Amino acid sequence: MANVDIGSMLFAALTGSVAILVSMYFLLPALGLPRLDFTAITGGWVGATGRYAKLIGVLVFIMGGIAWAFLYAAMWPWHSIHGAAGFALIPFGISMIAILPSLHQFRIAVYPVPGFMYLKYGGPNAVIAALVEHMIFGLCLGIFYA
Repeated sequence: MANVDIGSMLFAALTGSVAILVSMYFLLPALGLPRLDFTAITGGWVGATGRYAKLIGVLVFIMGGIAWAFLYAAMWPWHSIHGAAGFALIPFGISMIAILPSLHQFRIAVYPVPGFMYLKYGGPNAVIAALVEHMIFGLCLGIFYA
């Protein structure tokens, strides 16, 4: 395990998480890609409903970004833009193959349940949208945590 520069790691994580949220609401729709509502999904994981569900979802989402950034900083050997883009494929793959197909088990109110690789929620366009968001996060890690 490497020595982690906590300040740089937190800055990279927060920048990457905010960049994903901005891209989710503005960039992806402008590109004609589906808006993937990660805030609803992450809020649902912790049982948030009602008025503050999205806010709680944003906080949980950012905490997840911090956790991924810590793994990148502590365990990933290639701290560069290319290395971080490669690292971003790990959470992308996990979300596509494991998390999305199991959302119904958490009783998360995402309709339709995205399923394996978003096949029930936009198919290839949704996969491209998720990949773009994960690459944005990876690029923020590579730029701000070198």
